[in-house]
Parts: sequence; C-alpha cells; structure tokens
Amino acid sequence: MKKATINISYDEEKLNAMKLYLEQKGTCLDNEVIKMLDTLFNKNVPSGVRDFISMKSEGYAPTSKKEIKNNG
Repeated sequence: MKKATINISYDEEKLNAMKLYLEQKGTCLDNEVIKMLDTLFNKNVPSGVRDFISMKSEGYAPTSKKEIKNNG
C-alpha cells in the first residue's frame, strides 16, 4: 500500500516529553499516531469503503460492473 506523509505543528516541549515517555513504555510516537488514525478511519469511513480499500490493498479490486455483480 502506498504511504502518504502528514505534517502537523505541535508544541515542541510537549512533543519531546511525549516521545520520552512513549519510549519508556516501549513504543514510539509514529506507532501511536498510526493507531489513532486507524481508529479515526474505522469510526468515520463506511464499512463498504473500508472493505473495498482492504480488498484493493490485498491485490484484488473488481474492474467491471459484471465482476462486481458476480461477487456481490
């Protein structure tokens, strides 16, 4: 799956403290942000769209209406 980059601004002192304490817990900011984004995705994107994206990332996406009817 192709990855995108997200850039946000955040208070530097808070960010450094968060990184420090996440590291002590054996994780990192990237992993925690990805978990939060996945939660937002699952909460806000309809299940049919999530299923389609999942199928697409697994290498299968129906390419014609006929193929969609046969599978759905």
